[in-house]
Amino acid sequence: MIMANGLQAIDGPRSVRINDIDSVHVSDLDGFLTYIQANDPIKYCAFGDGIFHPLATDQSTIRSYHCPAPEALLTNIQLHENKCMRKIRMPIEFSYGDLYNRFKTVRVKNDWKIMNNANEMLNKKLRFLFFLSNCMTCIGGNTCSNYFECRHPTLREYLNLPPQP
Repeated sequence: MIMANGLQAIDGPRSVRINDIDSVHVSDLDGFLTYIQANDPIKYCAFGDGIFHPLATDQSTIRSYHCPAPEALLTNIQLHENKCMRKIRMPIEFSYGDLYNRFKTVRVKNDWKIMNNANEMLNKKLRFLFFLSNCMTCIGGNTCSNYFECRHPTLREYLNLPPQP
């Protein structure tokens, strides 16, 4: 998962045989996003591509492309959100490419099979690489934070360090 400020999160690793919807259920992303925003007047949502449409309800924090109901048209806001979703797919993919290029975590397509037999050491390595990638984002931003013009945290904020005197 990548957020608008460019920070990335990992829940896993998981077998690539599990599809995205199963991964969302196992991670309880919707429950987590609902919990952390319980008292906030403005609610934020996670947007996913078309596979997430079955999860996208008015009560859910998971959103997907809007599909018109039979005999109905999409609103201007829904059309705008769909356009933005299509436009952001490439910057998100570039962000994952940046992670790969920086750390060479997976060299060739067949290496993805390591995710099917993830062990504790691999889990720790991947989490550490995501942590390092987030540190680099805090220092200089990345494709997503630049696209959304969303301020990424400073390294001090990300590491939850006290302010300097």
